[in-house]
Amino acid sequence: METLSESRVKNAQRGLLIGGILVMFTQLAISSNCFSLFVIPICEDLGFARGQFSMLQSLGSLGGAIASFFSGNLFSRRGIVRIMRMGAIGCALAYAMQSISTQLWQFGIICFIVGFCNTLATSMPLALLIGEWFTGNRNTITGIVMTGSGFGSTLFMNVASSLILNYGWRTAQHILVVIMAVISLGVDFLLLKEPPKNLNAALGKAGKDESAEIKLTEADLQAAAPALNFFTPRNVIMGCIMAVIAIGVSCSMSPITPFLQDIGYSQSFAAAVYSGVMMSSAIGKIFHGIALDRLGVRKSCSIMLVLAIIGVFATIYFRSPIFSVPLALGVFFVSSLQVVASPAIADYLVGEENKKFFLGKLNIFISVGYLIGPVLYGALYDHFGSYIPGFWVAIAVYGFSLAAINMLLGAKNQK
Repeated sequence: METLSESRVKNAQRGLLIGGILVMFTQLAISSNCFSLFVIPICEDLGFARGQFSMLQSLGSLGGAIASFFSGNLFSRRGIVRIMRMGAIGCALAYAMQSISTQLWQFGIICFIVGFCNTLATSMPLALLIGEWFTGNRNTITGIVMTGSGFGSTLFMNVASSLILNYGWRTAQHILVVIMAVISLGVDFLLLKEPPKNLNAALGKAGKDESAEIKLTEADLQAAAPALNFFTPRNVIMGCIMAVIAIGVSCSMSPITPFLQDIGYSQSFAAAVYSGVMMSSAIGKIFHGIALDRLGVRKSCSIMLVLAIIGVFATIYFRSPIFSVPLALGVFFVSSLQVVASPAIADYLVGEENKKFFLGKLNIFISVGYLIGPVLYGALYDHFGSYIPGFWVAIAVYGFSLAAINMLLGAKNQK
C-alpha cells in the first residue's frame, strides 16, 4: 500500500483548493453562467424566439439529471478525477460546436451535453474531493472553492459582453472556449489528485487499522448505500425542496441581463450589474460555508432564502443603479444552496460514508428543478411579454422553501 507523507497530503490539498477555484472560475462560469449574455445576440442573429431559446437551459438540466443518476457508480468505479477530465473534454468540445451552430435543435443537443459534462466535472465532484481530502471546516473550504464561479462570472461577463459588441457572439465563444479548455484541462490533469484508499489513516480519520475495522467489501457498502440511505420520506422531501429552490433560482437568476435591457438599460450596464451580482455570489458562498460550519444547515439555509427574497424584490422594482446593491445582496446568495449546502445536507442526512451516492441522487432533484425553471419563465415571458411574473414565482418558491426547510429539519440537533 502506498505510504502518504504529511507533505504529500498538504500538496494535494493545496492543489485541490487552487485547482477547484480555477475549474469553477473558467469551466462553470463560461459554459453556464455566461449563457444569458448570448440569448439576445443569438436570437436576433438567427431569428429564434427568446422564450424558446431560454428553454434550452432545461435540456442542460436534463443532461445534469442523467449524469447525476450515474455519478455515484461512475465516481466509485472510474475515479472522481478521471471522470472530471472526461467531463472537461466533453464540455469544451460541445461549447466549441455551439459557436458554429445555426439550428435550434443543434443548440439543444449542445446544451444537453454541456449540462451532462458539467455535472461530472465541476461542483459535485469537487465537493466530494474536498470531503475526501479534508477533515475540518469542509463547508467553509467548499464555499471558498465554489467562489470561483462567481469571480469567473464577474470577469467573463464583462469580457464576453465586450467581445460580443466588438466581434460578434461567434467570435466571443471561440475565444472563451480556448480559455476554458486550457485552464480546466490543465487543472484536471496537473493539480487534482485522486484520493488513495489509505487516505483516512493518513488524515487521522480512523484510529484503527481499516482492514480490521471493515469486514464488508467496498463494493458491498456501495451497493447497499443508495437503497438504505436515500429513499426515506425525509430524504425525498429534502430532494423536492431543493428542486423547488432550483426552479426559483432559474426564474430569478437567468433573466436578469435581458430584463435590465428590456426596461431600458444598455447591454454593457446589464452585464456590469450581472457581474457585480456574481461577485456578491462569490462572497455569499464563503459566507454560507462559514455559516454552515457555525450555525448548521437549517439556520444557514434560512438566512440565504430570506436574502434571496430581498434580492428578487429589488430586481422587480429596479429603478436606478442603487438597486444593484440589494439585488447583489440577495438573488445569487441562494445559488450557494446547490453548490455549498448540498454536501452539508448530505452529511447531515446520511453521513460522510454515503455522501457520494446521496449527493448524486440529490442532484437529480436539483437538475429536474433547473429543467422546469427555464420552461416556466420562458412560457411566462412569451405569455406576458415580461420577466416579472417569473420573479414573483421565485419569491413564492423561496417563501415556501423557507417554511419547508424549517419544518423538515426543525431545531433539533442544530447549532
